[in-house]
Amino acid sequence: MGAGLGVLYPEGSSKGGSYTFPGGLSVAALKVAGKIPEAGADRLVTGATVYRVAQDGTGVNVSYLAGGEPVTIRAKAAIVAAPKFIAKYIVSDLPEDQREAMKAMHYVPFLVGAVAVDGNITSGFATARTIKAPIANFRDASTMPDKQLLRCEMPMRASVRTQLEHDAFVESYAQQVADYFESIFPGSRSKIAEIRIWRRGHNWYIPIPRMMTEYQPRASRPLDRVFFANADSLGTISEFGWALVAADRAVEMAKRKVAADVGQVAVG
Repeated sequence: MGAGLGVLYPEGSSKGGSYTFPGGLSVAALKVAGKIPEAGADRLVTGATVYRVAQDGTGVNVSYLAGGEPVTIRAKAAIVAAPKFIAKYIVSDLPEDQREAMKAMHYVPFLVGAVAVDGNITSGFATARTIKAPIANFRDASTMPDKQLLRCEMPMRASVRTQLEHDAFVESYAQQVADYFESIFPGSRSKIAEIRIWRRGHNWYIPIPRMMTEYQPRASRPLDRVFFANADSLGTISEFGWALVAADRAVEMAKRKVAADVGQVAVG
């Protein structure tokens, strides 16, 4: 599902494989969530918002709102699998240097578009990076020879985040995408059947100086019994594969911590 998984499980990576999921990888997240109840009842709380994670001696208190009522549970360890712009507010007693590293990370909104073409407008390459265009890149995700599907990624400036809430803005951006394809592949506009765009508000972290060497490692540093996951905890880009790698790492660290409490050796 991405570069991160190829690093963690090289035997499972495929060369030249390209997959597109309707609605994005939320489908994969739902499949993962669906496995949790299989391990036992009452292991998953939905419709709740965590607002505080605080260490307390040999445990961690996790406070959340469920049905408008505050609830606090106690755990031996906690994994905060949330973007750092959320983690910095809900995790108590963060060291100042770690909180500053979280604050230094920048996030931008972005759009993901699917350009459905009746026929073909490109050939000879699977992925293209763009410069001075309304899209950052596009890739051929077609599954039929006579109809083409181009997946486009469109990172935006943080200043337009609120504009993404308005359909008119997104529709106008789709027109820019169509104009762009017409400019580089003349005649393509008449072949475009539709452009579907999914909106993501803020969770694409962007590369800035010292991001991978300083801010990301410091921001994701374990805090005794609190461990950090999410795609921004590890790797080079904000994508599903790196999120799973970061989650696996956090789980292993939490298992070792809990095992050490009872004098056991953690088994991988």
